[in-house]
Amino acid sequence: MLRKLIIIAAMAMVSLSSTSPHAWATSPGANGWLAYVDENEQLTLVLPDGSREHEITSFAIGKFVENPQFSANGHWIVFEVNDGGTTDLYVIRTDGSHRHRITHTRDRYEWGPSWSPDGRSIVFSKNGFAVPSPIVAIDRDGTHRRRIGHVTGEFPRYPPNGSRIAYGGSDGEIHVMHADGTHDVILTETGNNNYPDWSPDGRLIAFIRGRHFSRHQVWIMRADGTHDRRVTTTRRPNFLGVFSPNGKQIAYTSETLTPIRVTHLDGTQRHRVGGTLIGDFGVSWQARP
Repeated sequence: MLRKLIIIAAMAMVSLSSTSPHAWATSPGANGWLAYVDENEQLTLVLPDGSREHEITSFAIGKFVENPQFSANGHWIVFEVNDGGTTDLYVIRTDGSHRHRITHTRDRYEWGPSWSPDGRSIVFSKNGFAVPSPIVAIDRDGTHRRRIGHVTGEFPRYPPNGSRIAYGGSDGEIHVMHADGTHDVILTETGNNNYPDWSPDGRLIAFIRGRHFSRHQVWIMRADGTHDRRVTTTRRPNFLGVFSPNGKQIAYTSETLTPIRVTHLDGTQRHRVGGTLIGDFGVSWQARP
């Protein structure tokens, strides 16, 4: 991440009293809202047909949103706010209400968050990109911080059944470990992989591969690491591929100030959705019942 390579980052202020996410962190269903960061550096929602695009945050200049992730029931979004020196985590309802800051960090970066299978906690990486970063979890109100295993990496993600966690290791490989941090397994072997995302049925993992930022492309593989294949084949770099809730498409980001792109798993029928977004600051796809 160009911007994050320069500036990347718990304690609760307010507990969350509204509806708790209660299903899997990556949930199958009908395709709902896409969440992303727009050219104003605000959290924005748009429907898959490009309609009803609107911002749901209004942070002051100097703060910008990154890496939104829907809860499994689609009611909440966790995301980062970077103030130019640290990065902290917030949650917000999809209607823009009940925004809460859940970490308060003076000299640490916390990023790449996602919801646990039961929706009661949030996993993420801490410290920064310049040093190995432990994977940690906190309760959804910001309390009970704990480290998961003894691994280092980023962008931890649960599969639909919640039994494991995939993440991008500090060695440049996609790893999968048990949800308690044990039995870590390396799935890739090229040294240039990151940003895993599980398919709704848990059989596939999307990820990014590329030896240089300008060469990143979206790939998918089976959950055991076999049968990896490239999905995007454009000359421009592509980032952060996420499965649609119906499992038939992948949404991903591309160069700065370009729309979200959506493609079938075989790379065909590629099209654009929504307005302009800020580079590779993340996209998430809401599941609807």
